[in-house]
Formats: sequence, C-alpha cells, structure tokens
Amino acid sequence: MSALRTTDKKILEKLFKMEQGYLLTFTDRSLEQFLKDEFKITLYDTKYDFDFPSKSKANRMRGIWMAEDNKTVGSIILALVEYAENDGLTGDKEIGAAENELIKKAREIGMKLLLPDILENLQQPELENLKTKTELIQRFNLYKTEDLPSNVKIYLLKVYFSYYEAVLGAYYGTGLSFPTSGIDDLNDYFKILRNKIIKIIESDNTFSEIKGGKAYQSIIEPITSLYTSIDFFDGVWNNFTLPQIINLREEIADKDLFENSSEIHKTDVSIVHFFEAVTKEIEKLKGFHKQHEKHFYKTEVPKYKKGFEDIFGKESAQTINHKHVHHFENSIQEKDIAFTHTIFEGDTEGAVIKNKKKVVLPKFPPTPWQQISIRFITDEDVLITTPKKQLSSNYESLGFSNDKEKKPNTAWVLLSVIAKNHGEIKVPKPIPDTLRQQKRQLADQLKLIFRNEQDPFEDVSEVNAYRLKIKLETFSEEKPDDPFGSQEYINETMIEKAEIPGRDFTEF
Repeated sequence: MSALRTTDKKILEKLFKMEQGYLLTFTDRSLEQFLKDEFKITLYDTKYDFDFPSKSKANRMRGIWMAEDNKTVGSIILALVEYAENDGLTGDKEIGAAENELIKKAREIGMKLLLPDILENLQQPELENLKTKTELIQRFNLYKTEDLPSNVKIYLLKVYFSYYEAVLGAYYGTGLSFPTSGIDDLNDYFKILRNKIIKIIESDNTFSEIKGGKAYQSIIEPITSLYTSIDFFDGVWNNFTLPQIINLREEIADKDLFENSSEIHKTDVSIVHFFEAVTKEIEKLKGFHKQHEKHFYKTEVPKYKKGFEDIFGKESAQTINHKHVHHFENSIQEKDIAFTHTIFEGDTEGAVIKNKKKVVLPKFPPTPWQQISIRFITDEDVLITTPKKQLSSNYESLGFSNDKEKKPNTAWVLLSVIAKNHGEIKVPKPIPDTLRQQKRQLADQLKLIFRNEQDPFEDVSEVNAYRLKIKLETFSEEKPDDPFGSQEYINETMIEKAEIPGRDFTEF
C-alpha cells in the first residue's frame, strides 16, 4: 500500500480530472494498454476492486494507488503528470498558473514516493526522461513562427512537413500492423509538428492555395494524432493518403522553388534537439515494424502458402526485397532514414495521378454491377460493356498502371486472375492483410470508373471467396504459363517490401 495522503489525492484528482470518473484524456483501452506496457499492471485485476461504486477509470486508478507500493505509485504519478503536461502542450493550450502549480505539487508528490531510489541514484533514467521531454517540447513551442518573414516560413514549412511525412510513413510501415502502444512520445511530437504546420499556413496569405487544396484538407485536418489514424489508414493509404502526402510536399516544394529560391535560413537550436528526438522515436518504431515483419514472414506466410499455390499454381514464391532511403536535407541536420512502401497512385475524383499528370478515366454513367461485363481481349486490353456504353480500353487508361515498371499494377493482376478463375478466387482463412488491401484497391478503382458506391464484391463471409458481381470473361480458356503475372502477384501481396525501389519520398 502506498503512503499517499488524503491531501495528496485531492491534488492528483484535480490535476488528472478524475471528478466525473474520467482520467485525463485516456480511453478505457488506452489506459489499460498504458499501464500494461509501462508498469506491467492489469487495470481490471481484482486486487484493485475496493469498495467503489463503479469500475470507472478514476476508481481503477484510486484502487491502484491503494494496492501498489510507493515506488510503483510514484512512477505512475510522474508518468501521468508528464501525460497531463504534454497533453496541454501538444493540444496548443495555454497552461494557466493554477494548473502549473498543480503540476508542480503533483510532481513533488511522485518524487517523495520515489525518494529512497532518487537518493541512491540521482540520475534515475525515468525521472531524467520525464524532465528532458517536457523541457524539449516547451523550448520548441516557444519558437514562434507567426511573425517571421514569408520566405523563412516557407523554409520552415518545408522542413516541418518532411518530418511530418516521415512520422506518418514510419507509423504506417508496410501496412501489416499498426502499433497501439509504445508510441506516446512520437505521437506527442507528431501533434506538435501538425500544430506548427497549421500555424504557419494560417498565418500568411502566401499559403492560401495550399490551405484550400485537397491534399492539405485530406492529410492535415483529419489526422489529429497517430492513434486516430489507424482506421483512417486502413485501406486508403496506397490509393489516397500517400498520393496526397506527395502532392502536398510538391506544392510546398513549388513555393520554395519559385518564391523562396530554396534559401536556407538559420533556426533556433531547439529545432535541432526536437528533430533529433523525433528521429530517435522513428527508429524505435521501425524496430517494432521489423520485429512484426519477421514474425509475419516466419509464421503467417507459410500458413497461406498452400492456399495460394492451389489458386495460382505451385511455382515457389520468391522473396522480393527492395529498400529506398529517405534523406532529410536541410540546414539543421542530415539524416538518412530507411522506410518501405507499397505504392498505388490514384485519387477519388475520376483521375489517376501519374508523375504529376492526371490520366482522365473513361466516363460511364452510374451502373449496377450486374449490368457490367468486362472481357479480356489480351492480358492488357479489355472490352467493357454496359447497357448504355461499350468501350475498348486497357489497364493504363483505366488507372491500373505501374508506370515505374511500365506494367499493370497488382490490382489489375488481381482482376485478371479473378477473370481467369471464372469470376472468383477462393481465399485462405484468415485473409492476409496484404491481399485484403489489394482487393480494396481494386474495388475502389472499379467504384471510381463506374460511379457506383456499392461494393463490387459479394460478401466474402457468405461465399468464402472474392467473387465479383461484374461479369468477367477471358480471351482464352487455355491456361498459358503465367500471362497475368500470377506468381508475381503472390510475391507482391504476400512478401513484398516495396513495389517501387529506389524512390525518395522526402527529398524536395
């Protein structure tokens, strides 16, 4: 049992906003994960079931304070104080004198509980980290950009967005998994970068075009934190989010080139330290993704291998490993950070972005899926028939091209394979995330072409297959060696690390 006094608890409950059963901005899930990861504590352990009227987050914390020892409670209090302080800073809120006093007193309470350990080791890492991070964020936030000259703002916007993009890219990883814990520091830095970007853009008419553009509204405004972006990224990263990130970077680069002449400006030393901290957290996140990938390739891929061999043939899968390096180059520092990506370049307005050019898709009137027929004339050309229109087209005109490799992308290959298998392919259980994403990409592009918001696939839970509602035909019933790149499709969806090797997504 800890030695928390009644007066201590009043201060803590006031700072942590526990009056109505809440605890700061934690959800039940995030608090449970936070305590598990940081302190090996199970939030709903029965030993915290004291005589409280409910199992609210606040009451669970009160139970922990009563049940755990001084060191554990002191560590938890210091972590919550940091969370409260950083939550205010990253939310761009002014911390008033009263709240500052509460923060100071709460930190003293936590320190007193840890006093024996502090006396033995004055450089205790957990305390030093709390102090360092808070000071780092405060110093960076004190660097005001609103009154700077426009050319300096352009330069800073370019640098800030490079790191904003790097954080999102590192968080997405290969799309196999999204970490739901252990990224608190990086999430704080991400929110600060976002706030700085917004402030620069809103402070000067120079950025009016950027602020009104689709890219800014699509990737700055809706993604308020890394935790809220899990669902946002699911299924839309390749064909929507990533192209918009690239578009916004190029818009900023255009401002830099034509209005700033790529001029380099001196900046506050706090920016250097801040970006060093961001880079360090990105490296940690990359380590998480690397471990998850190893697990996926070692344990998950073999499970699905036989199912895919039955569908696509029994040629052995080859591992394709591509890596490209992101290079941050500015007057502050130079960092090389490697990331991996799968690229599908498209948007949601009837056009596909190809090397800064938009390929206009053929216009069909809104058409029910059952009234659409697609007949493959060759492995690259199709004849599309609807009640009101018939059109000969190809993968490139329909927005299914991989221009870097001058061939159809994997969504087109999936369509070809489904056609060759009489309109459906059986899928393993559970369905691999990568195959699920390719199916979503194909569905999204078909919706775009035929202006139909309904799912073009039958419900997979009912038919145990990816079955298109569209009528599909092939030019030959014979089975050639591999005209549609089926084996390559297996490689790319199951074990791919990057579809486009060597491409740099952060160099302006």
